[in-house]
Amino acid sequence: MATPKQAAKELIEHLPDQATWDDIMCELYVKQKIGRVCRQWPRDALFRTRASNIG
Repeated sequence: MATPKQAAKELIEHLPDQATWDDIMCELYVKQKIGRVCRQWPRDALFRTRASNIG
């Protein structure tokens, strides 16, 4: 698994040379948010399933 620093470097390397600071920050923000949702989703789905079975 890549460290956050390595992941940021890879993301920046794939952006066009004309990318602005705003482009870089947006890409980093979106990547971080998607990662957080993907890690949290299974727990939330499990909780909703159990809660709906209760009642």
